Amino acid sequence: MAAQIRLAHDRDAEDVAAIYRPFVETTAVSFETVPPDRDEMARRIAETITFYPWLVCVFDRQVAGYAYATRHRVRAAYQWSVDTSVYVGERHRRCGVGRGLYT
Repeated sequence: MAAQIRLAHDRDAEDVAAIYRPFVETTAVSFETVPPDRDEMARRIAETITFYPWLVCVFDRQVAGYAYATRHRVRAAYQWSVDTSVYVGERHRRCGVGRGLYT
């Protein structure tokens, strides 16, 4: 089955939290110290998609990775600038998931 990239829904929050958890627990890349749970991820997805995309890559009905954009700075000159984050689950790394989400 081919991978599908689509907008995230709150029903994806559990999978998104599971992908993100090891990044929080074992690395410094997230700048967080406590992994967000499903409800917090659902809140973040809902808040983000009102202004910016939050995408998930689904493979075999499981979220393999996700990407989202957030506001870069508040000044008008930055209105078209965003920060992006991409996280890929361990099982799906080096398979083109991250590249697909960035593209």
